[in-house]
Amino acid sequence: MDRNCFSITRIDELDAKWNNEEQLLSIFSSRTAQGIIACHNWEKDFPHHFPNYPHNQHVMFRMTYSGQYLYVYWHMLSDGLKATHANDLEPVAQDHCMEFFVQLPNGKEYWNFELNALGTLNASHRMERPCPTRLTTEQLQSVLRHGSHAGLQPFEIKEELTAWWVAVAIPWSLLGVPGEPLPEYLLGNLYACAGNIEHPYYISCFPITTKRPDFHRP
Repeated sequence: MDRNCFSITRIDELDAKWNNEEQLLSIFSSRTAQGIIACHNWEKDFPHHFPNYPHNQHVMFRMTYSGQYLYVYWHMLSDGLKATHANDLEPVAQDHCMEFFVQLPNGKEYWNFELNALGTLNASHRMERPCPTRLTTEQLQSVLRHGSHAGLQPFEIKEELTAWWVAVAIPWSLLGVPGEPLPEYLLGNLYACAGNIEHPYYISCFPITTKRPDFHRP
């Protein structure tokens, strides 16, 4: 992953607010720094999602952490929305999807967390892309999630301008951090994609220089 920087602040009280969606979103919007996911890395193969094209996508994110969790929140305005996968470990990247790839300093493995608007999670850890270790049922349940369309039935593409969001709380213990002190920094990147729609897109927060879409860049 390209070594760009995004600074985040610690908010321990967020742990107690997680089940109150209104308070959760208020803290994210008022007390965390906002970043954007706007690197269109593969113009030749996917011209439809480049600036000034009608199908351009607009994505922002916010991050924070506590002593227990690493929090990520994404918000997207898209010209359609698809969420067909309702079971964890299904290929949510075929839907409209948000992704977070992260690696600890000096870590040998990296972790990927992928979510659609229903809050369905596909997650694994690995040293190399072809050799994933999928999260167990217990590990999946430890990753807390909110989604703008959580609780709804899966649905095919809705061709209308749609604002949607997802939020995730990843336990530090899942990443191999047993407690304090927490890492001073992390390696990672954030993404938005949709692989199985009429106009697929693959965009990132920090640039990727591969010839084809590849978010697995630890």
